[in-house]
Amino acid sequence: MSQLTLKSMLFLFLGFSCFQGFAQDTATKDIPVIWDLATCLQYAKENNIQLKTLRLSTESAKQDELQSKSALLPNLSGSASQSFNHYNLNTNGTTSAINSSGAYGLASSWTLYKGGYLKTDIKQKDLWNCNIKVDI
Repeated sequence: MSQLTLKSMLFLFLGFSCFQGFAQDTATKDIPVIWDLATCLQYAKENNIQLKTLRLSTESAKQDELQSKSALLPNLSGSASQSFNHYNLNTNGTTSAINSSGAYGLASSWTLYKGGYLKTDIKQKDLWNCNIKVDI
């Protein structure tokens, strides 16, 4: 093999040897040594994938409802930029000048009426939250 290939293989081996795998590492979790029925049921409740998915869906639905409510409020955005230029006025370079300029802006918008969609959307998201709570 060439010298470059050996060096690159050695570099890759040393580079990847510092990574530690956590595929089946149980040191970070508190798993009981003795499993009885109560411990098994408690572990199943805490680590049930379907329950975790439903809890995440609940949080997502709450955020959707909050977003629907915030659609009723006005929004405001602003921007600012500043620019400085330095240049010589004479060809011999004895006099110099600095030019500065700036631009600033504000923009706002507010949806007053959208065919009843905003209120209906809030009601729909609220019902969806109630539906998910029943599922859990």
